[in-house]
Amino acid sequence: YVIAKTLKINSKEVISEIEEIESKYIVYSGPGGAILGKEILSLDKLFIHVHPGWLPKYRGSTTIYYSIISENSISASVLILNEKIDEGEILYREKFQVKEKGIDLDYVLDPLIRTKALLSFMQNGKVEPIEQNETVEANTFYIIHPFLKHLAVIKNEQS
Repeated sequence: YVIAKTLKINSKEVISEIEEIESKYIVYSGPGGAILGKEILSLDKLFIHVHPGWLPKYRGSTTIYYSIISENSISASVLILNEKIDEGEILYREKFQVKEKGIDLDYVLDPLIRTKALLSFMQNGKVEPIEQNETVEANTFYIIHPFLKHLAVIKNEQS
C-alpha cells in the first residue's frame, strides 16, 4: 500500500505514485467527495471502490440514509470506478440489517459495511460483474437535508 501525503487525489504526487504500482487493481478509499479525474482513470489501472448503497438504485452521496428511509436496510456495492459517479461495473453487492441501536451511521456503520462487503468480495473468489444499464431503477442522491437525516436516524433506532 501507499499513503500519499495529500488529500488531493488528482495531484501529480498521487498520479506519480499510482504509475509506479505494478498491480492492475487498486483498492481506492479516499476522502468524501473526492472524485477520480480523467488523468488517473486513463492510467492502465482498475480502481476497486466500495460504495455504501445498492447500485444502481442508490448512487451518489449519503445513500445510507435514503435506503434506511425507503427500505429500512442498508447495502454496499463493490465496483470498478469510471468517469461517471457510481456507474462503473458492479463486482459484488451485499445487504445488511442494522441490529445495534445508537450506532454512528457515518463514522462506524458506513466504514463497517464497506469493509465487510470488500472482505466478502475478496473471499468469494467468484466474480460475476453486473453491467449497469438504464433499464434498472437508478437514482443519484446528493447531500441529505438535515431533517431527512434525522428521520433516518430515528427510523433506524425504532427498527
